[in-house]
Amino acid sequence: MKKLLIAVLLLSAVYTQAQVKIGDNPGTIDANSLLELESTNKGFLAPRVTLTSITSVSPLTGTVPAGMLVYNSAGSLTYGYYYWDGAEWKIWIMATKNGCSKQPMQHYRNQKHLFWQAMTLY
Repeated sequence: MKKLLIAVLLLSAVYTQAQVKIGDNPGTIDANSLLELESTNKGFLAPRVTLTSITSVSPLTGTVPAGMLVYNSAGSLTYGYYYWDGAEWKIWIMATKNGCSKQPMQHYRNQKHLFWQAMTLY
């Protein structure tokens, strides 16, 4: 009987799918979201790292998937949010002295894929 119970628990764990909601109203979650954050008085704090090269995944290790988002808070690159495109770090939002981004997002199509690219205003 004990072995049957363990087998049932293991099988149910394999077929369980979950969504996660953190914050206010944890009982309601958008059906299309894997992770939902909701708060009326708290912010999102991204992982803060030190990037020293746009072509190195360091300080992250292993294979970094495209789409990884970090906040560069030190190092030789401009402070701000960066995402890994599979080959290099791309700045997404740049931190400035007054806290505003001077890098609006622009999108363009390349073959079948839609890309977002930061452009600098002068």
